[in-house]
Amino acid sequence: MPKTRIRTSAVPLTLALLLAVTACTDTGTPDPASSAPAQVQGGGATDSSSDGSSDSSSGESGGQQEDLSIPDIVDAVQPSVVTIFTEGGLGSGVIYTEDGLILTNEHVVRGNDDVEVAFADGQRVSGTVEATDAVSDLALVRADRTDLPAATFQSGLPRIGELAVVIGSPLGFENTATSGIISGLHREIPGSASTSQSLVDLIQTDAAISPGNSGGAVVNGRGEIIGIPPPPHLP
Repeated sequence: MPKTRIRTSAVPLTLALLLAVTACTDTGTPDPASSAPAQVQGGGATDSSSDGSSDSSSGESGGQQEDLSIPDIVDAVQPSVVTIFTEGGLGSGVIYTEDGLILTNEHVVRGNDDVEVAFADGQRVSGTVEATDAVSDLALVRADRTDLPAATFQSGLPRIGELAVVIGSPLGFENTATSGIISGLHREIPGSASTSQSLVDLIQTDAAISPGNSGGAVVNGRGEIIGIPPPPHLP
């Protein structure tokens, strides 16, 4: 099956600024060209107040549910986070569907059609890059494995001050977790000499993100995916 180059209105992200993604509600296998995870754009379906806090009646997070402990969050989410090996290096990924669709960053799999996917239980299988979008820096990989523990994605924006736990394979150390908070919403970085496109509607966190975390999970206190960490450097 040829790769589909997805074009969206989303933009690349930078250090400690996260790709925010929403879950597909269809339990079947999504078509990469039409059902790829989309960025949550600030000021879209949910509204934030001027101080960055959210209105719980609007559907954003921060309701009454009590946060899990960080060890419990890691135990719950770690099985849904994978390591992706390519000819040029490695990155992380998040299990998007039970039948083997993996969400990661486009730059993790750039230039590769075939990859290897390592799961938290130690099993490694082959994978095929099915769809990529360099603009949003998102990609979909099809792993040769089914009955997988798909991650749960947060349906709205987080609140400033919420817990943020990063799970991935920084520097090749698989199943690593770091933590911090959501530091800001709707961040923007102007275009630079290396990229003429401004980066807008970004989520900021102070959790440690290192090379190899790209494509992995940033998780809230309820074990839901908030976003996907991009390369840990500014443009």
